Amino acid sequence: MITWLTATTVLAYLLATLLLWRDRTLRPFLLLLAGSITTLSQPIWSRLFANAPQVPGNIVHFGEVASIPLWAMLGGGVLLALPPLFIVYGLRHGWWNQHYLAAWGFFVSFFLFFLILEVVQARSEIRLFVRPTLPRGGRAETLLHALLLAATSFGLLYAFVTTRHFALQIAMLPVLFSGLAASVLLFGILCSPLWVARLLDQPDRILLVGAAVSALLLLWAIHLLASGLHEGRHQHLQWR
Repeated sequence: MITWLTATTVLAYLLATLLLWRDRTLRPFLLLLAGSITTLSQPIWSRLFANAPQVPGNIVHFGEVASIPLWAMLGGGVLLALPPLFIVYGLRHGWWNQHYLAAWGFFVSFFLFFLILEVVQARSEIRLFVRPTLPRGGRAETLLHALLLAATSFGLLYAFVTTRHFALQIAMLPVLFSGLAASVLLFGILCSPLWVARLLDQPDRILLVGAAVSALLLLWAIHLLASGLHEGRHQHLQWR
């Protein structure tokens, strides 16, 4: 899988270079970098969910505070950024619009993408991202994790689209740190019913209830983001 990740990462940055040449925009590079920055929060979630990425290869150390596998940061970041990059390209060229239902369609496609990625990782015995653990694991755990990753990726999309008319100097920081902010909101706040129940060593039934509540909160967050995209559909603003 590392070979596949390497090829995907190289192709993603080549695509960003092509878009720089064709559309004269650095924003695809910013989106790819934002995906990698998003993964910097993984050590925090590793402690909350008692889980950690498992990827062969070099480890990136941040002093004595935290560490993360290189390919979890580089390749994982690219995988988070690729779905919104594709959707943004389609929006820029008029393939689809920002309607509420279209936004939900984008999210569902993200969810299916990460669901397939979950299967690939399981077969390769590699874990690129922190995975919340549930009693009896299985399908519920896989679905929750794919939902979390899809929501994080959707946050990247939302930040990119809503800052599309800003000058690059203004949009740079919001785009670069949008995934990190989405990760903190989704994993740290909206998933708190799950990780708090785990930290308090609650029974399996309570953990499952916490996971269900977390999933509903995640879907509520997607509703808010989709509504925001819907409201901006009539703003015929210049893509920069």
